[in-house]
Amino acid sequence: MQLESVRVVAQQHAYDSDQPREARRHWAELSLLANRRMRGAGAGRSAREIHQEFVLRTWVMEHLGSEGENPDWIPEALGDDTLAALAFSPSDAAALASNRRASSPSNRSASCGGTRT
Repeated sequence: MQLESVRVVAQQHAYDSDQPREARRHWAELSLLANRRMRGAGAGRSAREIHQEFVLRTWVMEHLGSEGENPDWIPEALGDDTLAALAFSPSDAAALASNRRASSPSNRSASCGGTRT
């Protein structure tokens, strides 16, 4: 819970347009670090963590620029990281697709005797 507080406060400072650009980048780096450490030892990345990271990294690149040596602010690295986060094995993708089809509204109404309009 403390890391979430650190992440939120650091992110708020990163968004503060009254601060110098480089200070805002450092606050964003702290927010990302707290976000990444919240997962705990050995646990996989949560959807929340991935979303928070994507949103902040995108915002920094759009508003503060992608210059600098930190790979978190390089658009190509964000693209690679996003694709890696979305990667599924063929069997995982098939299972997700079949679960999605089974839970779609048209299948629920058909299985409940309803009609699709």
